[in-house]
Amino acid sequence: MDRERLANEVRMLIGDVRKRALAAGIEVTSADDAGYAICAAIDEAVLASVCDFRKSWESAPLQLALYGDQLAGEHFFDRLERLRERGRSQLPAIEVFHMCLTLGFRGRYHLDDEDKLRYLMARVADEISQARQGSTGLAPNWARPDAPAFRLRRIVSAFAVGGLLAGIGITCWLALHAGLRREALGAVSGQDDIVQLPAQVARVSITLP
Repeated sequence: MDRERLANEVRMLIGDVRKRALAAGIEVTSADDAGYAICAAIDEAVLASVCDFRKSWESAPLQLALYGDQLAGEHFFDRLERLRERGRSQLPAIEVFHMCLTLGFRGRYHLDDEDKLRYLMARVADEISQARQGSTGLAPNWARPDAPAFRLRRIVSAFAVGGLLAGIGITCWLALHAGLRREALGAVSGQDDIVQLPAQVARVSITLP
């Protein structure tokens, strides 16, 4: 997967987030915030990877092209705080932000303050749970990870409106990491005299209402 192909696919996915959110009756600003969160998470994942285009992505991150912003590591949390202040009406977007955090986004906390980040994630999870009146998850087969060695379960088609954006966010993240994993394995497999790896096949299943 080259840089332009990945960037175009992410643009399409974020556009789909906005389109489906608006169709579900979610307000424009919330839909844009959800797209921003996904964009920030993808930028961070690329910059933390070993893919060939990491440096060129760093000089022109997707957040700059789509949102005119190069400080998503900070502004992600600013947007999340504003959404939390507005309460239950912003729950779908808040769930996307929380999903990005549970999937590994660190932003301003990437060097330290792990305890602060865990506290924030726990608070947001509690707020989501309370707003959902004790709901156990964003989708029937979703379980929130509580440790780094978590596993994502299969996403099914029966998303509630509140979980729709989060489901698209997970799909976007999985698609990204499948591509980056292929890049990394391709680079290693080229060193046949050093190490041999079994072939890897990345599968992403997307089922939306």
